[in-house]
Amino acid sequence: MPITHGPGVATASESKREATEPLPATGAAAQAATIANVQSASRPLRLRSNAELGWRTVSAGAAVRERDALFVPPATEARLQFLDGTSLELDERSLVVVEAPPRGKKKVDLRQGSFAGVAGKEGMDVATPQGTARLSPSAQVQVAVDQGKVQLQVTGGEATIASASGSRTRSRSTISVESSAK
Repeated sequence: MPITHGPGVATASESKREATEPLPATGAAAQAATIANVQSASRPLRLRSNAELGWRTVSAGAAVRERDALFVPPATEARLQFLDGTSLELDERSLVVVEAPPRGKKKVDLRQGSFAGVAGKEGMDVATPQGTARLSPSAQVQVAVDQGKVQLQVTGGEATIASASGSRTRSRSTISVESSAK
């Protein structure tokens, strides 16, 4: 006798989904516009959409939308290219969350790891656990977050850094900030 399934019940084969198969977007994620693309990746990356709880595997060509999180696994490097020309070279073990605020300037929240990047025509905000750096258009930076320490190196253009200790503008300099909480 064949087994029948009611609405919302999947067979074992239907419920097994390949780890690399994207889940269908729903709600706000289905309408979120692409703000960047993974231009290159030496190995597969992990991406978590704002509307999803789990991570999925992506590779070069993958679309990145507002509030998506992108993780670069060990022994992997990736290049993230934004529509306004901003580019980020993400190092291994890096975790970034991308945002596109209403005013148009994108924000990259570097939670861990490091990247080197060039801001596009709108500039860019880089948030870290210690504060935020507002980059001028075409500014070139290297940013690293490691165990409560943040290092920002401005290699071209300007960056205004806002943290608990105040705000200052830097060009062609290196700034290190360490968390007071251990």
